[in-house]
Amino acid sequence: IRMRVSHILLFPDSSRSMAQVKVLADSICTAVKKGADYDSMCRLYSMDGVRNRPQCDLSYFHQGVMVRPFEEAILKHNKGEVFTVQTEFGLHVVKNLEQPIKDRERLTYIMLYVSTRGHVVTNVGYSVFRRK
Repeated sequence: IRMRVSHILLFPDSSRSMAQVKVLADSICTAVKKGADYDSMCRLYSMDGVRNRPQCDLSYFHQGVMVRPFEEAILKHNKGEVFTVQTEFGLHVVKNLEQPIKDRERLTYIMLYVSTRGHVVTNVGYSVFRRK
């Protein structure tokens, strides 16, 4: 399964307890759902290096790359949804950038060959994905 999300990572430190982190995560999630800019919230609050990326995008990754609770939460939500999930790294405010694509929904890579006398002249390929 291929996924793509943005996330804001929050964790307790000397200035915040886990209870305070949960309150902050909930308030960020609520604000974004009411129209606040996710990218601005990420740049302001995220405690990891991803805040320097456009839209705090974690880019594409496949199932098994991230920790299990993080991936399971992503699979339960649709494209555009914002939600929180707790992992061993802290509390994440996640935005699903794309609907996860299951491997069985990915169609075979297609190669088109145009040949003259057995020689390949053009090699054009592309992937086709079925979206829900």
